[in-house]
Amino acid sequence: MLTHAEVIAFPKPASPERLTWNGLLEMTHALLEQARQGDWTGALALQQARRPLLEQYFREHPEHIDRQELAAGIRVMLGLDAEVTRLAAEHRQQLDDEMSGIHRAGNAAGAYLRHQGL
Repeated sequence: MLTHAEVIAFPKPASPERLTWNGLLEMTHALLEQARQGDWTGALALQQARRPLLEQYFREHPEHIDRQELAAGIRVMLGLDAEVTRLAAEHRQQLDDEMSGIHRAGNAAGAYLRHQGL
């Protein structure tokens, strides 16, 4: 759910472009939530769906909206993306640590078997 500060307020009925922007912010929040839950498959799927929508949004020159409000929305999105990136790096480190442990255990088992002549 978006907070008031994370949604661009529009003084007139929202055009499809404006709804798309708020939808993109919602997708970004959902992406972060999936990353927080460790659902990297879901987060990746959302990111892959969001990317072309973001590109399309800016390629089609959306209806003029207040630049400061749009900039604030972009900053929110970038902040959320940075948090997803931080969580992904943290998760990757955990996986690297687990793989190192598995590798060490495999080396130890191999050394034991060699020592036993097996």
